[in-house]
Amino acid sequence: MKKLLIVVLSIASLYAYKLDTFKEDIAVDVGKIQGIFKSESVNKSQDLFELLKDNLDIDLMTKLVLSKYANELSAEKLAEFKVIFIERLKKDFSSKIDLVKGSSLELVSTNIDDKKCQANMKVDYEEQTKEMVFKFRKVANECKLYDIDILNTSLITSYRAQFLDIIKQSGINALFEKLK
Repeated sequence: MKKLLIVVLSIASLYAYKLDTFKEDIAVDVGKIQGIFKSESVNKSQDLFELLKDNLDIDLMTKLVLSKYANELSAEKLAEFKVIFIERLKKDFSSKIDLVKGSSLELVSTNIDDKKCQANMKVDYEEQTKEMVFKFRKVANECKLYDIDILNTSLITSYRAQFLDIIKQSGINALFEKLK
């Protein structure tokens, strides 16, 4: 699962696309990502994270991972959480980058409907093929990534389960401290 997480987080440029070029842009960026995976760069994690940092739908992701607690936070605390959450994603990403050497990624299909866009992928590593579904929310004329399913397990649902468990046991401030 660690290797899949890094592949997921490294599909960095899959985070905001224009509706009219959604499929083509994803296909091009999958090629770029594979190039970074195969490179000898010592800054792979930084290179890949730079592709994603500005394009996440962090507002929706925050609401989804915090559930009802997002509405209970002040605007200031919510902004603080977003920064901490992005750093958590970055940390998870950076700690696993070397695990995916030689992985390959394939765009299988894309779908666009009234509210969302979706990219269906396959990733091959260690002689196994895994399916991934990238879920995007339509925002104006763009698709912004808010969740990824790997083997029918949502990345957002996993974070939400972890975060809500901490909140229920120790409170929202404990979550902030644990994520810092």
